[in-house]
Amino acid sequence: MSKDLIRRKQLKKNMMKNVIFRIDYQGIINSEDIIKSFKDNFKDKFKIFQTTFHSKIDFDINNIEDISDTLSIPIKEIQKQEIYRFTDNTFGNDELTLDISKYFTVLTVNCQEYEGIDEYLDFFSSFIDFLFENSEYLQIKRIGLRKIGGEIYFDEKEIYRDFEQKYFNFNFIDTPYNSFRSRHIDVLKLDDKSPIINYVRSFEAGNYHDNETNIYKSAFQVLLDIDAYYSDFILEKIKFKKGMAKQVLTSTNNEHLFKIFKMSVTEAFLKANSNE
Repeated sequence: MSKDLIRRKQLKKNMMKNVIFRIDYQGIINSEDIIKSFKDNFKDKFKIFQTTFHSKIDFDINNIEDISDTLSIPIKEIQKQEIYRFTDNTFGNDELTLDISKYFTVLTVNCQEYEGIDEYLDFFSSFIDFLFENSEYLQIKRIGLRKIGGEIYFDEKEIYRDFEQKYFNFNFIDTPYNSFRSRHIDVLKLDDKSPIINYVRSFEAGNYHDNETNIYKSAFQVLLDIDAYYSDFILEKIKFKKGMAKQVLTSTNNEHLFKIFKMSVTEAFLKANSNE
């Protein structure tokens, strides 16, 4: 079976850990008004609401430095803004966290029983349209979709059963050293109207605790992190406006992220984990 013949909905097993939707913007005058309207429009989507500020976890997921660069706003200014957090979602099979602030919104999907992105993509697209409707001076600076997945292996050779070695080469052949931790980063681009893609592959050796036997054994964790985003320059090129979010995010997922995922894994993996 050729990789080119595999379609997204054919995959029956998924290695997905997190899916992250993010939008950066300016022009929100009153965050509290936006939150009030959000509650009125999406009150059936989440059961828990709280306010918070940035923690180290938020730095890792929300990527505050990147938001600062995108908006040309000091990190301290972004940090001091209150985050309106919605959790305990009533839709989908996974655990969602929606963070809304004056400068960005992030929807984090912690994959539990992940069956696909469609329901979350529909919600986030509706949220972007909601921002257009409720913010007269809204300026979209970035829209992104990020997927993080991976597996734990107990034999280094098993890694290349699933992942293409030319993109996940962690071997130090002809040296007395073994790779303990490795990280490969490439920034990819197709054309001026397509997203910029941060393509990250990481490897870390360590010990895995087997709860059933209470034994620790050597293991390797391999992660694939693909982050595709549209900068304000690209959004201007495609004349992004209200009503286009679903089309843009769907294309990003189907035409870019899935193609890179297929490029990253082996044909044997796709064949073993798809409905032929």
